[in-house]
Amino acid sequence: MQGIGFIDDLDDEQVARLEHGIRERLAELPAPVVTFHRPVVRPEAVYLPTDPPAPITAVRHAVREVIGHVLGEDDVELAPEHVQGYRLHVSVAYSNAAQSAEPIAATLAQVEAEPVVVTLHHVGLLEFHRDHRMYQWTHSEQVPIGR
Repeated sequence: MQGIGFIDDLDDEQVARLEHGIRERLAELPAPVVTFHRPVVRPEAVYLPTDPPAPITAVRHAVREVIGHVLGEDDVELAPEHVQGYRLHVSVAYSNAAQSAEPIAATLAQVEAEPVVVTLHHVGLLEFHRDHRMYQWTHSEQVPIGR
């Protein structure tokens, strides 16, 4: 949802202030309610778009505010919505090789499923790396949204 930076560039006090600030700020927000339905298939990934995106965008904006307050506005990473074509989503699968997305799209087109409404009660503060051509989480803290 939102990168903070490299863990080697943050000291323990900054990490603690970020976690505390994010916990306080997210406690003030209502838990987002969103719907997931038809997956989108791209050559590099399969994902479920978030509908509507606004409730999760509000959570993300709150996290970005805390990062800017603790680390400074210049250290808030570029927002994905500023990257052409970005859409809030849940990733289902990634491809690690060049291949056609058509077989996956054709298979998913045969599936009939009702939309799923989800209430998001927390976000995860994750420490991860991508040393082995895949994301690997090494630490996770769950932060509640709302009270």
